[in-house]
Amino acid sequence: MESEMSPKAKAEYNLGDAEADQGIGQIDHVKVSLSTSYPIYEQSLELEKFSFIGSLATAASLAELASMFPTAGGQYHFISKMAPLHIVKGLSWVVGWITTFGWIAVAASAPFLSGTMIQGLLVLNYDNYAFQRWHGTLIYWAILVISAIVNIQGSRVLPVVENLSLGFHVVAFIIVFVVICVVSPTKHVPEFVFVDTINNAGEIMVSLGVWVCSLAAMSLLDTMQLFTCAKR
Repeated sequence: MESEMSPKAKAEYNLGDAEADQGIGQIDHVKVSLSTSYPIYEQSLELEKFSFIGSLATAASLAELASMFPTAGGQYHFISKMAPLHIVKGLSWVVGWITTFGWIAVAASAPFLSGTMIQGLLVLNYDNYAFQRWHGTLIYWAILVISAIVNIQGSRVLPVVENLSLGFHVVAFIIVFVVICVVSPTKHVPEFVFVDTINNAGEIMVSLGVWVCSLAAMSLLDTMQLFTCAKR
């Protein structure tokens, strides 16, 4: 089944934004992995394999559906076109609300993370800055308002902004990577990075550690949402 996109729809689809969203999804997964006891136990490698394969399967499925039905909507559009007629309304309702909650969660969590990062930079660069939680809340709302204004009033320039965003992601990654490698005062041997493990959690059971590590695999759900954003 083939479907052609209208010129207006093509203008709203942007390769740069899609690539940046997918990259952010994978970086987010690594962030969760490294912030838990994930690297401690060898059993956790199975969770990494599961998450990697699941992410690829999700991306492939969404890519196939998007190629068949190129729409600016979400999975509820796919359901409305492919589900059996006697259950299509119910499934569209359920999937639509699940997708909506996913969008709300991303819209709430991403600005909050950005706000805390800005506060972290303030703490790092200004010794006289007094960290207050309400500062982060105000920054959070400022980011939300700015994002809303850009998406509502600047829809015509969004493709250009998204291309610039892709270039910024690539260039910034290279700059940060090179700077860390060059100016880092401590250089570890490869065995320390890829072989050795450090357990700072104390006497913890392996089974409990694996369950804690499963948080990283569960970040697959967040990656699925970011793949959805890339599709759109």
